Amino acid sequence: MDGNTDSQDSRPDEGSRNGGPGFGTRGVDPRVLVVEDHPISIDILVHLLRTAGITPVVVDNGADAVALVALQSWDLVLMDVQMPGMNGLEATRRIRALLQGARLPIVALTATESDDQHAACRDAGFSDFVAKPVGPSELRRLLAHWLDADAVLAVATRPEDPSDWLRRRLAPVAQVDFDLGLAGVGGMPQVFQRMLERFVEVHQAGGSRCMDSLDPSDLAAVAHWMHAFRGPATLLGMTVLAGQAERIERSTRGRTTNPAALASALASYKADLDGFVAALRAALAASPDTPRPPPRT
Repeated sequence: MDGNTDSQDSRPDEGSRNGGPGFGTRGVDPRVLVVEDHPISIDILVHLLRTAGITPVVVDNGADAVALVALQSWDLVLMDVQMPGMNGLEATRRIRALLQGARLPIVALTATESDDQHAACRDAGFSDFVAKPVGPSELRRLLAHWLDADAVLAVATRPEDPSDWLRRRLAPVAQVDFDLGLAGVGGMPQVFQRMLERFVEVHQAGGSRCMDSLDPSDLAAVAHWMHAFRGPATLLGMTVLAGQAERIERSTRGRTTNPAALASALASYKADLDGFVAALRAALAASPDTPRPPPRT
């Protein structure tokens, strides 16, 4: 597979330090560690993994990931590359030094698809890398490749409930590509609604204030915020906002970034985002013209 530093045959052996005592054996669930700092990305990854029959452990920084690998055995680590504090590259280097050659698949989650990024991931010791946002089909590939097939249920793509009720509810919000967002969560409308509600909650709980506090002269902070935002925004079908975030992130990498132009772009983006969240909140709160389907039991 392009980008792997471990071959498929180099997956953890049964009984090895970080393969656990035969995780492919009946009755032993795979131990998966998710290292991600964005709350929406965490919610989506956890949902997709649980759909696959896996309940992961989640930490939001590289230092905690290193500490957990030192304390426990894991079958797979999904590691965000760009995080504040200890990033994924440094965390992976420390984990490889800690393991001293013991096998542990570590997959890089990166929103930057470039040869330089892939080379940096390989050099740090990542086994594989995948572009964010990670959708159901890509996660299925990762689980099938790095975990024993007997231990992993296929990521479900079964229909759960008719989606017409949610499509009508979101019709006033033109910035949401409904079909793309629904596909991003495995075609399950109740999960899609829950993720959109979570998006609104995160924005209201501090995301808006965080944008207000961004200093256009701090290019690294601006790039990190936009990078963290556009992954879940893309997966949930917010393609216009995700595209704006990508353009702003790209502008921070220029040699002659203009702080005044960047400040103007941030102000415009903040206004668009606030307006979008207000419209999304109103749409989600509105009474649909058909009853919401009952939750699955």
